[in-house]
Amino acid sequence: MLEQRLKLRFELHLPYEIHCASGKVPLRGRIKNASSTGVLFACSTRFSIGEKIKYSLTLPRAEWGGADVRVRCDGTVLRTDAKKQEFVASVDSYEFVREAAVSAAA
Repeated sequence: MLEQRLKLRFELHLPYEIHCASGKVPLRGRIKNASSTGVLFACSTRFSIGEKIKYSLTLPRAEWGGADVRVRCDGTVLRTDAKKQEFVASVDSYEFVREAAVSAAA
């Protein structure tokens, strides 16, 4: 099969949270890979192509210490595969949030 992606994908198994509407508990898991424009999620929950989602990825703490950093993203579901239990969402916008700030706001 010919590779058609325009952006390089990085195999990253970062933890994610998909923030659900109406205060439901967030979906949690680990991504499979990511690029500058999209993320491949391992997730048994089904999403519709074109559906807008909000999600967070947690970047690992630096070797010299410090707090975890979360990347909060808005995205759109681009592709789904129910058989593999995965889907791809775009990265439409993002912001970096330090964990200490997240904990203090809670």
